[in-house]
Amino acid sequence: MKQMSVRLILSLAIVGVALCSQVVAQDQAVPQFRSRNEYSAERRKTENAFPDVVRALRTLHLPPGKMREAEAKLTRSEIETRAAREELQLLTQKAEAQDYGRRSVDSSRIAELRTNLQKSTDQLHSEIKTLLTPPQRDQFDKYMRRQIRERGPRPLGSH
Repeated sequence: MKQMSVRLILSLAIVGVALCSQVVAQDQAVPQFRSRNEYSAERRKTENAFPDVVRALRTLHLPPGKMREAEAKLTRSEIETRAAREELQLLTQKAEAQDYGRRSVDSSRIAELRTNLQKSTDQLHSEIKTLLTPPQRDQFDKYMRRQIRERGPRPLGSH
């Protein structure tokens, strides 16, 4: 009976490790592109969506493998948040064109989108920091804080 329990626990542990490694492998998968132009277009979209993160990563001089992993995370996040960012941009442009009294109609949706995008950005930063050494994490955090401080509050129309 004891031997069967040990085997069961060992089997469950092996299955757990296999599942975890599959999730990690999926997370690190680099998106596949049909052409160099398609790759360049996606890269530009990613750099435009997360310019501060891209600049921060470049200052860290990561090895090529780590940089590819970070770029894959950035690309995945950009694709996942694209629709929300576009909707936010549309709603904020619409709000700027409306009378002050009518703005409240979309303001709750704008707030919801901003909150969700901030959560996604925080998640992205956490994922990227897992690739970095402790000194690199400190540099990354300092760079991001400096960018936020220098940029100041964003105007209503930006995302």
